[in-house]
Amino acid sequence: MKAIKITLIVLACLLVSNFSMAGLPQKSKIENQKTSLINRIAKTISNLRFVDCMKCGEHNQVILRCMVDTNNKVVVEDIVGLNKDLKLTIIKRIEQTNFKPSTTLCGQKLALRLKFEKHEQ
Repeated sequence: MKAIKITLIVLACLLVSNFSMAGLPQKSKIENQKTSLINRIAKTISNLRFVDCMKCGEHNQVILRCMVDTNNKVVVEDIVGLNKDLKLTIIKRIEQTNFKPSTTLCGQKLALRLKFEKHEQ
């Protein structure tokens, strides 16, 4: 009787671990797609001509929060930073760029921290 209980407990543990491992590849796939999208957004924003928005020797840090909506578009939710011109430039660039995230990222929220510096020439 004791051996049957131990066998049932071991089988239950194996079953639970198999079900928990079955969800991991999907989560890692979503995280990889999310990271890829964040990198594409950061690369696009880093190519901005932000020098018109800032003075020489000035630096700004911006936190960009966006999400993928139901139409698979990247939508800016919030930009935290001091420079209003820089914020508007970032919003325009994201609206103009046609990011094509996968459907699995629908509803996912993204956050980026970006630093802009204008050096003296």
